[in-house]
Amino acid sequence: MDYHKCMFCNVFSGVWPADHMRSGSSRSGGAPSQLTATFMSEMLKSGDLQRHILHNLQPAYASRYRTMFAAIEQHLLPLGVTMPQTGRDIVGGYFIWLSLPRPMDARALAARAKEEENVIIAQGSFFGVYGDTEDADFESEVRICFSWEEEEKLGEGIERLARVLRNMQTGV
Repeated sequence: MDYHKCMFCNVFSGVWPADHMRSGSSRSGGAPSQLTATFMSEMLKSGDLQRHILHNLQPAYASRYRTMFAAIEQHLLPLGVTMPQTGRDIVGGYFIWLSLPRPMDARALAARAKEEENVIIAQGSFFGVYGDTEDADFESEVRICFSWEEEEKLGEGIERLARVLRNMQTGV
């Protein structure tokens, strides 16, 4: 049996069989990182992480959300798209769900948006639970992300998505 030395936080912890070293996060493609864990621990203890979230991330994501929401109001809502969330002032996450006008198919819209306008959206069926169409049917739902792209590009992305949707509605 092949054995490897195990180091955790710069302390010799013992000897483990090699097959134990290729499990968990190592098998999933990740790698256990004591250095990263140490940095995170220090950031949590000092309050730096909480301050960064509060003063940098939350304002940036809030601004991105407002930018994308304004573009949705201007370009998508007039085409019959609705938003299932009723409260729009305070939201969480990095995504906005949109309900397409029936019988618009989210899968077809996602494919055409990618092909025609190089806009990537997630069709709602990716997020459904197999066999649960009675309570959750996502065939006319899409999820769009506002955290990845630069804020300046969000409005343009929504305009391009609206162009594809309009073309589909008019049979183009």
